[in-house]
Amino acid sequence: MLFRVNWTISGSNRDEVTRRFLGAADDPNYDLPDGLTMKGRWHNLASFRGTAIMETDDVGLLYGWLLNWNDVCDTEVDAVVEDEECGVLCAEMMSKKSS
Repeated sequence: MLFRVNWTISGSNRDEVTRRFLGAADDPNYDLPDGLTMKGRWHNLASFRGTAIMETDDVGLLYGWLLNWNDVCDTEVDAVVEDEECGVLCAEMMSKKSS
């Protein structure tokens, strides 16, 4: 499954988040566990916000990994689907409505 992770960083945590982000390559806690993949990540530096798309069949892996950041970031997690799957689900819904 795909999950969208949105985060917000308070100004008072900016420097700590930046330090962790820059040091992530040397931090074993930052490594994604087997079964969790980051598909992409985008940052809005002007508003201290960002978004990542994560993929896993075990949401516990995602939540466990996010515990590395939730002391300095507020996060929201939503399950999401790609266009193809959305189209199938919408067609099924419309089919049921016309029956």
